[in-house]
Amino acid sequence: MFVVPEAQGLGVGKALIVKIKDECNKLKVDKIVCDTFRQTGPHQFYVKRGFRYSKNVPLEALPAWTKIIHGIEVWQYSLELRKVN
Repeated sequence: MFVVPEAQGLGVGKALIVKIKDECNKLKVDKIVCDTFRQTGPHQFYVKRGFRYSKNVPLEALPAWTKIIHGIEVWQYSLELRKVN
């Protein structure tokens, strides 16, 4: 998910997360996982919305287009929507 800088702080990202959570609940999805570049600083945004830091993602696990960026650090966050049995 990415919100252009001009729209940041206007509630767009929050509205997207609410819609994503609603759709996932309708589909009975148990967990939402997102990867974010450490350098972009969205960590508090996700934490405020219930996401928890999961792990650093190794470079080898990233899509090919990200591998052109050297020294990148990717963090993964997850949000449990319901208890998994």
